[in-house]
Amino acid sequence: MKKIFSFFISIIMISCSSTKITVNEQLEKDTQNIDYKEFGKAINDADFINAEQLASSSDEKLAVKGFKALFEGKPMEAQHFFEQTEDTTYNFSQSVILPYYFRNYMYADCVSLAEKYQNNKYAICYDYLNLPEQTINILDKEIIVPIYSFNYERTPIIEVKINGIVKKFIIDTGVTHSTISQRIAKKCNVNTMQAKLSITDVNNKGINSQLGYADSLKIGDLLITNQPLIIMKNYH
Repeated sequence: MKKIFSFFISIIMISCSSTKITVNEQLEKDTQNIDYKEFGKAINDADFINAEQLASSSDEKLAVKGFKALFEGKPMEAQHFFEQTEDTTYNFSQSVILPYYFRNYMYADCVSLAEKYQNNKYAICYDYLNLPEQTINILDKEIIVPIYSFNYERTPIIEVKINGIVKKFIIDTGVTHSTISQRIAKKCNVNTMQAKLSITDVNNKGINSQLGYADSLKIGDLLITNQPLIIMKNYH
């Protein structure tokens, strides 16, 4: 069962997209013998019809139903299927659903599930629930943010004011949370909270982090108060 999880990330990326996705249910049946690796590939390709046909156990059939529900944006239904699996060596709810709740800002559900399994890894969700209320003020009808420069990969860099202090940041529309280094957080007087989080950067390097928030964050004419920020420790 553990091999299935390696295909999870691409499913989440698709499910979070704003683009409408239609799964073609008229896929041709493969008459050849397909091994377990290809069963996992069918899930990764959202070919749930073939994946269900290739499932060789009740756990695998439940896994197919769970990933299909997750792909359709129904995490609670997916959790229901995953919790019916009998394989005690791999817990889909903790390994798949908890990260999904966190990445999709479903912090109350994340806390509830983490408490159920006594999982302290997602204690940061408690802090998210306790953040001061955020407000977003658009001072103009149209926000124009000048690009300060581009990095070596041609990713735009802009100026951002954190608690009134100007800093330069990369714009990455694919990230889930806004992140800053511990050094910048200290310079900009960012409020820090207690819960710790271990995240992985683009280089697949694990970094210890914690949650914080800026009293004010301004990008062009966009003003946000109590903006959540992931503070990456020992990272420059």
